[in-house]
Amino acid sequence: YFVVLHGTRQNRASAKFCQNCSRGDGPILDEKVSEMHMLRREGDSLAALALVCIDNPMVPGTGHRICNDCMKACIFQSQDPVDIPQAETGVLTDVLALPWGFEIWSLLTRWNPLNASRPYALPHNGKNVLVVGLGPAGYTLAHHLLNEGFAVVAIDGLKVEPLPEELTGTDAHPPKLIRDAKTLFRRLDERTLTGFGGVSEYGITVRWDKNFLDMLYLNLARRRTLRIYGGTRFGGTLTHEQAFDLGFDHVAVAAGAGKPTLVEMKNNLIRGVRKASDFLMALQLTGAFKKDALANLHIDLPILVIGGGLTAIDTATESQAYYPLHVEKALSRFEALVGAKGEAAVVAGLSVEERALLVRQLEHGRAVRAERARAEHAGETPDFARLVRQWGGSHIAYRRSMEESPAYRLNHEEIIKALEEGIGFIENVDPKEAIADEFGALKAVVFRRKDGSTVELPCRTLLVAAGTSPNITYGRERPGSIPLDAKSKFFRPHVAEKVGARFRLAPK
Repeated sequence: YFVVLHGTRQNRASAKFCQNCSRGDGPILDEKVSEMHMLRREGDSLAALALVCIDNPMVPGTGHRICNDCMKACIFQSQDPVDIPQAETGVLTDVLALPWGFEIWSLLTRWNPLNASRPYALPHNGKNVLVVGLGPAGYTLAHHLLNEGFAVVAIDGLKVEPLPEELTGTDAHPPKLIRDAKTLFRRLDERTLTGFGGVSEYGITVRWDKNFLDMLYLNLARRRTLRIYGGTRFGGTLTHEQAFDLGFDHVAVAAGAGKPTLVEMKNNLIRGVRKASDFLMALQLTGAFKKDALANLHIDLPILVIGGGLTAIDTATESQAYYPLHVEKALSRFEALVGAKGEAAVVAGLSVEERALLVRQLEHGRAVRAERARAEHAGETPDFARLVRQWGGSHIAYRRSMEESPAYRLNHEEIIKALEEGIGFIENVDPKEAIADEFGALKAVVFRRKDGSTVELPCRTLLVAAGTSPNITYGRERPGSIPLDAKSKFFRPHVAEKVGARFRLAPK
C-alpha cells in the first residue's frame, strides 16, 4: 500500500516548554528543550545533543535558518521568543568541534542510551520499503524506517551524486572515520551540489550552511540496508506495480510540491517572467553562482517577486545575492574573450538588444569588482546589496499587507532578515499585466492597488512565487492508484485505525 507524506512549514502546535517556561508539553517536535538548555548550561553538550536526538535525530537539517516554527509558536511572546533552532545548532556544533564529533552525532542517530523507547537500531525485519523523494520528509522517513528494521530504497527525480566510498564504506571495507568534522565542510560556492535533500538543497536561502545537508547524506549513505538512486522518476522509470513486483512491501510517496500556481496576468509568458521554484532549482542545481560553472542563468534588474510566502523571501534574497556574481562573471568572461579574439570579434555578432545588455552588465561588473577591492582594503565585507539597490533592487510585491502574508505568520524572522539585507516589500498590489519593450522582453509590470487604481513598476525580471500544490502527478497519470480528494487537487487524507492488534488506514 501507499503512504503519502506531506512536508509542511506550517505551525501545528503551541510551544509550551522552553528555558523560560515549563508549563506544558513541548514545541513542534515534542522536544525536551528545557532539559537541553539545562545540560548545555552545565557544560555537557554531548548529553544535550543526545537529548535532542531522541526526538530530532535529523537536527542538522532543522537548523538556525530552517525550522523556526517553535519560535513563532513560543508562548513567551511578551519578549523575544527563545531561539530554539539556533540553540540546537549551537549544541550540534559544540559536539562537532570535539574529536570524532561527526561520528558521535552519527552514532546517536542509531544508538542513543537516553532513548528509552528505541535505544538502538533494530536488525532487518525482512520488510522492504520504497521511499519516493529525498527531501526533508523522505530522508527523515528513511532514517526512522532503517532504525525500525526495514530495508529502504530511496529514489529521487534529481541526479544524486554518489559520495566517495572511502567515506561511505562498502560491504567489504568499513568507512573511514572522521576525526575532524571540519574536513567535511566546504565554502558554499565550492561545495559539490549532490542533488540530495530536495528543497533543502535548492529552496533554502544562503543564510543556512548547506554543509549540514551533506552530513545528513553521508550519515544515511553509510547504512548498509539503504540504497539511494537518483534520476529515477516514480511513474516513469518505475511504477508502483513494478515496485511491488520487485519485492517491496510498501511505497511511501514524499515527492514534495507539484506545479506552481499561475497568476492571472496578461503576457504571462514573455521573456523575463519565470516561476520562482524554477529559478531556485536552476540557480542551485546548475551551480550558476560558482565562478567556474559554465551554466549561465540570466537575470536583470530591477527584480520583482510576486508572492508573500517563505518561497518569495527565499527568491528575493537569492536573486539579490546572485546578481553581483552574475555580472562579475560576465565581466571576467568578456575580458578573457577580448584577450583571445579582440573586442571587435566578440561584439560583432551581437544584436542591438544584446549590446545594450552587455554594456550594462560590464558597467555593473566593474562596480562590483571595485566594491570587492575597496572592502578588502578596508577589511570589511563587500556591500553588494547597496549596489543592487542603486540599480533597481529586488522587491517583493504582495496582494495584501505584510502582516497578512504567510511569511509573516509562519516565520516573521525571515522577513526581518530580508529587510536587513535591503529587500523591499510592496504591499497591497496585484499583478495585472507584464509590459514588453521593443524587443519583446519584460520592462515593467502593471499592478492594481487595493483602491482600484493601477501603478506601473519597472521590472526586467519577474519571479512568481504564488504558491504550489502537492505533487499528485502519479495519481493524475494513473487514476485510482493513489486516492485523491473530491476536487482531485490533493491526496485524500487518511487516519490509522486500530483493529485488534493491528492498524489499518481508513479515509478521513
